[in-house]
Amino acid sequence: MKLSERLLKITEFVRGATVVADIGTDHGYVPVYCVQNGLCDRAIACDINEGPLAAARDHIADSGLSDVIDARLSDGLEALAPNEADTIVIAGMGGFLIRDILIRGTEVIGSDTRLILQPMVAAKELREYLADNGFEIVTEKLAREEDKFYNIMYVQKGASSLTEKELLLGKGIEDDENFGDYVTFNVNVVSKIINGLKKSKDKDGEIARYEHLLEIIKV
Repeated sequence: MKLSERLLKITEFVRGATVVADIGTDHGYVPVYCVQNGLCDRAIACDINEGPLAAARDHIADSGLSDVIDARLSDGLEALAPNEADTIVIAGMGGFLIRDILIRGTEVIGSDTRLILQPMVAAKELREYLADNGFEIVTEKLAREEDKFYNIMYVQKGASSLTEKELLLGKGIEDDENFGDYVTFNVNVVSKIINGLKKSKDKDGEIARYEHLLEIIKV
């Protein structure tokens, strides 16, 4: 089975897991791929909606993996027992929703649980929450699909300290093959915002804030 670049990069953080829980599994592509390729022994495919979960069950059955992948209807982490999964994937949703899932499911996450988080938006805000609430972003990966970039975070419980640039762009991604284009993309986005603000009145404070962000990104 061929995965998208985004999903493939997510699975690279899964290697060596025993039980992987995929939250918001949709069609179950990640758990099926991980089991098929020996990245984990067993998996739990969770989704809040019965439709995607039914599609995941079909995909799991068609792959002959119903005995090692359990499909569960679940709002966030609610269908998981504490420490049941040593690796939890929460991907393909907004950073604020990922944050809320972590808050509601805190009792499920053990001291050694590996969290693989991939926000579609609000990555900075998710990093801020993690750093302020006892989670360490160990490192990140970048995935690129055409003109879109995705941050994939490897997170565990622990102390965390992030620089301003790491909060904005991500931790440990400087050597990523896509890093240069990722920086250019962010520079262009912030520059367009600044140019738009300059056409408005009484926006000096906002302009200064975005100019500061631009300086951080360019360093």
